[in-house]
Parts: sequence; structure tokens; C-alpha cells
Amino acid sequence: HNDYIGMTNVDINETAMLVFLNRTFTDEGGFAQVPEGKANLLTTYQALYVMDYMATRIEDEDGTPYATTMSTWLNKTAVIDYILSCRDGDAFMSTPDSKVAGVTPTAAAIMALDILNSLTTLSDTQSVRDWILDRQVITPIAGEYVGGFTEGYLTNDTNVVSTYYALEGLNTLNALDAVDKSIATDFVISCQAADGSWAMTPNYEEGETTYIGYAMQALKLLNGQDIKSLLLVEDPNNPAPPLIDWRVLFVIIVLVLAAIAGVVALRLD
Repeated sequence: HNDYIGMTNVDINETAMLVFLNRTFTDEGGFAQVPEGKANLLTTYQALYVMDYMATRIEDEDGTPYATTMSTWLNKTAVIDYILSCRDGDAFMSTPDSKVAGVTPTAAAIMALDILNSLTTLSDTQSVRDWILDRQVITPIAGEYVGGFTEGYLTNDTNVVSTYYALEGLNTLNALDAVDKSIATDFVISCQAADGSWAMTPNYEEGETTYIGYAMQALKLLNGQDIKSLLLVEDPNNPAPPLIDWRVLFVIIVLVLAAIAGVVALRLD
């Protein structure tokens, strides 16, 4: 949070945050959005991310790492069992009783297991990797947008969110080089809305701040930290104004014509 303007030296009650997260832990072994809610893989990953961040990055006032560790607050075995219970073939579903697998829960499962240092529980990461890669639209067959990732098999829903999570999952598996980065980058940039924000897909008049975040993180994964050069192009929705206003140009033309007329008149005299 210290990277945000006006957010320096903000005090956070770390213990209260971790207590809340534990209240969202369910009997299934996953985490829900709110206490007594239903667990899902994405929320489980987010809870683990926060706990891991707290354990490894936050420092006390004296500069020492925050004392709370994952082992203190987490039933690791139960969480791993929950994650694996969501497995469906080569991918993962959002919950054990979901109907279909998706890119987002699959990436969440991979990243969650990575936080727990338990990626080895997936003995066949290659098949999971290939399943995600197959979601990138290289040759559209039903009007999909080229370059992005669809959420599932034949879902025809190329979008920024699925693309972001696909890239994060593949990055965790050290498989980003297998992505066609050029067309993926073009797809993400094309999702900028007419109002300057980002939308889920191209051709929207208005977008949302959340999608800006997904887009920027996706571009960083595809092109490294320096993405400014990718965005320094003329916005097709709002072309740059002319260098000289037409009214100023009109006055200049009138003055030039008057000067020419004056010169011609002098020569005639």
C-alpha cells in the first residue's frame, strides 16, 4: 500500500486481519469471501496470498519480519486436500461441486499450491500447463477475439480476466514462453474502452478500474515491467487533436493572403 500516493506509513492491524481470514476458513478446507460463506478456489488463493504476504514481507516497527507464520494460522493439509478436490481432469473447478473447469480456478489452484510449496502434489503439471495454453485463441472458430484466453473449453468468451489468470498460472509453471505474447499483448490493449479505462473485451464505451488492474498486470507478465511504451500510441477511440486549431489556421491563411495582396499591389504601383 505504500506505493500509492497518500498511503505512506499506514498502520494495519495485522492480527485482526489474520483473525478475520481464519473466520472465513470452512470445514471443507478452503476459504470463503465472508465468515460462514461457501469456499471457492479463487478466494482460497487470495487468503493464502495475504497470509504469505503477512508472514514474509510485513515488518514490525523495529524492522524485524512480522512474527506470524503460515504454520501458526493455517491447516495446510486441509487446504491442500480442498484444492485437489476441485480437480477435474487436466484443470480445476471453482468448487468441488461445480459443473465445469475454468482458467481462473485452475490458475488459482496452481498459485495456491505454489504458496504452500506443494506444487509437487500435481504429479502431471505438464497436462495442466497444456490445458491452459489450449485456451489461448490462436485461430478463432466461433467469433472469439484472437490473442486472449477463454475461460473454458469452447466457452467463446475471450476476456481480460481469463487472460490475466492464464498468464499468472503459466508464469507460476515457468511456461510463459509457450504463450504467443505478441497477439496476447494486442488483445489486452484492444480491450481499452472509449472512456480510457479497460473492459472485459474490446469495443466497450465504458470500462472499470478493476479491469485496468488486470490489463496492466497482464501486460507486465507479457512484456516486463516497462509497459509505458506499449501505451504511448494514439488512442483509436480519441484521436489526438490537430497541432493547430482550425480557427488559428484560418486567421493565418487570411493574413498570408493579405500580405501577398499587399506585395502584388506595391509592384503594380
